[in-house]
Amino acid sequence: MKLSALADTGGDLIWAKCGACVRVLRAPGLAILLPRQSSSLSKLPSRSEGYLHLSSETVTLGGDAMDGVGFGCTTMSVGNFGRSSGLVGLGRWPLSLVSQLDVGAFSYFLIPYTDPTAKPSPLLFGSLATLTGAGVQSTPLLPSVTTFYSVNLQSISFGSATTACFGMVFDSGTTLTYLAEPAYTAAKDAVLQQAAALPRAANRHGFEACFQASAGGGGSGSFPAMVLHFDGGADMALPTANYMLEVGARRDGVSCWGVQRSPAAGTSIIGNIMQMNFHIRYDVDRSMLSFLPANCSIV
Repeated sequence: MKLSALADTGGDLIWAKCGACVRVLRAPGLAILLPRQSSSLSKLPSRSEGYLHLSSETVTLGGDAMDGVGFGCTTMSVGNFGRSSGLVGLGRWPLSLVSQLDVGAFSYFLIPYTDPTAKPSPLLFGSLATLTGAGVQSTPLLPSVTTFYSVNLQSISFGSATTACFGMVFDSGTTLTYLAEPAYTAAKDAVLQQAAALPRAANRHGFEACFQASAGGGGSGSFPAMVLHFDGGADMALPTANYMLEVGARRDGVSCWGVQRSPAAGTSIIGNIMQMNFHIRYDVDRSMLSFLPANCSIV
């Protein structure tokens, strides 16, 4: 059967909702894996009890079928996964799809969430995950005992102000970007200073730098440029829509700096909104992350 799943570079497990989920936010038309209807699924011996079972299955991506891919089958799922039936971990640990397929590299284009066509974002593996040409920039992946892909973010520029930073995790499965202290407060103060000419708006939904100005259309030029400076001289100049977000359903012209204080001490994350309209490549074999601006809506 055909399932959709969230691709998560911050996770290492592959799992799907299966059977009669007892706790699941289920979207209309959401596919659920039914083990009895699969001729290739086999339950693996493990200590799993209750709601999670380890299994192996023949998985088809595009036109390629791969036998014996290990994944978790759960009858209990909480959280909002939209129209996805599960999650595909792309992290560094052995159970991730990247490790099980031993592809060496993968890349993706993240289409803006505001794109009216609702096209899927391409995910490429192995020899298809190429990134070449003028403008490609690269930064080393830091050695890690975790599944995360961490890089050294040396500093952040907002307009003419630059603040120091430290290691950050690229995570396609996290929506917002989070900065740990003291980097968060320093960066937020720089935002408020550089955007002082804009009328302030009340903070909302956890965002602490909001302005009465639109992040789209003619108002986009009002916000100072934001650039991420990585180790190795790689500079990621962000489109305004990647860091100034129109927050709330009221459409009242309020835009907020799309970065929040990290709830986990010492952990900073670059989420998927900040990665929109970039082609991002993870070279797992050579421990290198590369990126290139791209109009992902026409890929």
